[in-house]
Parts: sequence; C-alpha cells; structure tokens
Amino acid sequence: LLNKLNDLKIEYPNIIKEVHGKGLLISILFYSNEDKVPQEIEAYLRQGYFTGIIDDILLNKYHIVGRKAGIKPRIRFLPNYSINYEDIEYFIDSFKKTIDEINNMLK
Repeated sequence: LLNKLNDLKIEYPNIIKEVHGKGLLISILFYSNEDKVPQEIEAYLRQGYFTGIIDDILLNKYHIVGRKAGIKPRIRFLPNYSINYEDIEYFIDSFKKTIDEINNMLK
C-alpha cells in the first residue's frame, strides 16, 4: 500500500508532498494548493480547506473515509484490519482518480 502511494507521489509531485505509514495507519501530506482551487467548488466553500475537496470526492464517489489530520493539509486513513489486495487496489484506483480530478481542477 505504501509503495503504491509513493508511486502516486512521484506521479503527482505538485499535489502529494509526503506519504507516511505505520502498519495500516496511512497519512498523506499534500501541498497547500488552496490558492489554485476555484472558489465556486462546493466542498471548498463548505469545508474551507484543500483536503476537504479530496475527502468529499473519496467519500461521495468511492465510499472511502479519510480524515483531515492536524493543521497541515493532511489526510489519514486507517483501513479495516481484514483488508485484502482487492481492497488495496480499489483504494489506490479510487485515490488516483481523485488526484487526477484534483490535478485537472488546479490547471
């Protein structure tokens, strides 16, 4: 899981700053791109921070729950201990699609 997330970090160097993990606890730190986010985006207006958009997309489109962590633009994930490879692939695929959507939004 961490290797695949680090691959995404390499693929999206302008969005993903750091990937951390201890066991199944995953933390992803993003670059603060709030100045590039269009103000009319509902999630941004409602939650007021860049990671809120990522949280909203993951939850509403893919039913993946992430939580903003700390004061930095960071999201943490703690998957169920019964996670399998299929679940990991679903998460990575969904996360990649979300980051693609964010990347297109920031252009």
